[in-house]
Amino acid sequence: MNYNPCSVRPFIYRPRAFELVGRQVSLSGRTKRIKGQCPEAVAKAFAKAFAEAVAVDKPVYQVVGKPQNHIRRHFMQNVQNVQNVQSIEQRIQKLIVGIDVSKKHLDVAYWQNHPQSKSIFLGKFSNSGDGFGAIVKEIEKKQLEANACRAADCGRINTSIFIVLEPTGGYEQRFAHFAHELGWTVSLPNPKQVRDWIKGTGKRAKTDRIDALMLAYYGAMQNPYTWKPVSPEVAELESMLKRLEDLKGMLAQEKNRLEAQQNQVSCHHIASKNLQDNIASLERQVKELKKAVKEHMKQYPHLKEQCKNLKTVSGVGDVLGPRLLVAMHTFGELTDFKGTSKAITAYFGLDPKPYESGTSVRRRSGISRQGNTEVRHFLYMGALGGVGGNNPLRSFYKGLVGRGKPKKLALVAAARKILIWCWAVFRQGKPFDATKCGSEC
Repeated sequence: MNYNPCSVRPFIYRPRAFELVGRQVSLSGRTKRIKGQCPEAVAKAFAKAFAEAVAVDKPVYQVVGKPQNHIRRHFMQNVQNVQNVQSIEQRIQKLIVGIDVSKKHLDVAYWQNHPQSKSIFLGKFSNSGDGFGAIVKEIEKKQLEANACRAADCGRINTSIFIVLEPTGGYEQRFAHFAHELGWTVSLPNPKQVRDWIKGTGKRAKTDRIDALMLAYYGAMQNPYTWKPVSPEVAELESMLKRLEDLKGMLAQEKNRLEAQQNQVSCHHIASKNLQDNIASLERQVKELKKAVKEHMKQYPHLKEQCKNLKTVSGVGDVLGPRLLVAMHTFGELTDFKGTSKAITAYFGLDPKPYESGTSVRRRSGISRQGNTEVRHFLYMGALGGVGGNNPLRSFYKGLVGRGKPKKLALVAAARKILIWCWAVFRQGKPFDATKCGSEC
């Protein structure tokens, strides 16, 4: 969208009359003149007026002048309602960069706000240290251009950098940590959600270049959650737990192979001995990793104390406790440790997923199954064991079954309850209190 900034006249805003505690209050006598020569200045002033109005319970200012048509269109497309104004003001101060990740390359694009809003491809770089340095040079160059542009138009020169990375099997982790160490804001949105959103825009083609362009577009339009890495001690604990599960999986496979081999009529003794040796080696490695996890918890007293508190929740033991500890830290970093019970339920895919339409479509409801599958598995197994004791979880489970709910549904609800209770215990830093479990549902 092209326009001449010098031809834009200042906008005049006047507060609306609004209803407060059952009486009509009018402040129509006051006016506010916003000085600015571009739509970004108008959006900034409007957002400031909105914040002031909310803070003192005063009405939001409305346009009473008639701006030029191209400015009106630009403004109204971005400011569809008052609640979006503050997020618009934040977005126009960012240089949003979308990066499509593969094993060897990073395709980079950025979102341009001025003079025309669109995604622009920046280039293809290697997924290595040399490529990271080249990306930094290109992004900083665009940041300087954005600062100069905004300084000329709006008097603003503090453009921040917002990176939208596509999670790709761990290949994005090196650059994500690299960008975070530089002080850039990083987001790792769910790839499925991004792809569904891209399809909703009508885009059918899919290439690395197009994905990078659309990631920048997605970051500008959706303003996704920021990502923060967990502390090093939590990351180390997570790596050991993942390796432990890998070894357990391999051990189960080898045992199944040995059992199948024993049922064969003829088998060479070398093959049998090799399987037995491998099983013995895997069992030894499993024991070593379990011991390493315990030593790691002793090395960091705060982790040990947090895990001890989590184990006071019904259904949480030595197996589930450390895994939930990592899950709590991961979700906490994502939400600044302010997430709600509904948010953590949805994050780990235990939220209900009804499917209804009109009066005839009534599919069987289930859970969304989004997020970490292993955490859901361990929560379900914890619920399966927890409902067998004399504890609040059993009372909750029996109450659902007594009302005619299927047992599997009640177990899934019990797994969700364990997750919610653990999040409350983790945030409060105190052991589980059964007398408050009703308020934490």
